[in-house]
Amino acid sequence: MKYQGEYEVFFNNENDEHGILYFPPLETDNNFLSEVKRIYPDSKVLISKVNSGQLDKELAAIQRGEPLPNSNLESEKQVIAAIKDFSKKLARLIAQDSSCLNTLEWRDLERILAEVLEGIGFSVELTPGSKDGGKDIIVECIVSGFKHVYILEIKHWRAGGRVGYPKILDFLNVIVREHREGGLFISTSGYCDNLFEILSTIDRQKVRLGEEKKVVSLCKTYVKAQLGIWSPPEVLSEVLFEETI
Repeated sequence: MKYQGEYEVFFNNENDEHGILYFPPLETDNNFLSEVKRIYPDSKVLISKVNSGQLDKELAAIQRGEPLPNSNLESEKQVIAAIKDFSKKLARLIAQDSSCLNTLEWRDLERILAEVLEGIGFSVELTPGSKDGGKDIIVECIVSGFKHVYILEIKHWRAGGRVGYPKILDFLNVIVREHREGGLFISTSGYCDNLFEILSTIDRQKVRLGEEKKVVSLCKTYVKAQLGIWSPPEVLSEVLFEETI
C-alpha cells in the first residue's frame, strides 16, 4: 500500500547521497511528523530509497502505525556518520594545503564547512543542495544571552568565475527578508573588480565577503578546536567575520 498523501524530496542531482524530505503544510498530523523526524534525523533520506520506491513504502507503514518494512535505518545512520567523518578529514587536509580545494565539488565544500562550523561551536543546519532559499548553511550562536542567526552562501566554481554584485544583492535580500543578524558570502574564486565600489556602507553592515583564505582559516580554527588548543571568543560570531571584507 502506498503512502496516502503528498511529499517531496529535494536534492541537487542523482549523485547526492541524501535528499531532504518535505511535507506540505497541513498535509500530515503531528504524531506522524514526530515519528518521521525520529526515524529520519534532519529529514534526510537516501536518494536510493526515493528511486526504488522504498521511501513511499516506509512512509505508508509509519502512517498506519506499523513497523517499517525491511528497515535499513542503521545503514542510513552509518552512511551519515561516514559522510561526517569524511568531511572532518577533508577539513584537516584543507587546513594543511589549500590546493586540496581544487579537487572538491561545491557540495563537498558546503558539507565540510557545515562540519567545521559545528566543530567550532555553532548550531548548524546544512540546507538542501537545491531549492535552498538562497543560503547554503544556517548557523546559530548566543550573543549577550540572545540567539543570533547568520546565513552563509558558498560559491565554489572550479571553472574560476568571479562573483558579481547581482549575487551579493540576492543574498542581501535573503538576509533582510528572513530577519537574520547578518551573513557571510564565500567565493573561492574571488569577486569582480568593481564589486567593492558598488557595495554601500549599509550593505557592508549586513554581509561580509570571504575568499579561499577564509575557508582555510576556518578549517585551521576547526583543527585547533579539535586538538583543544583553541578557545572560542566571548562573541562566537566574530569567528565568522575574521579575515573578511
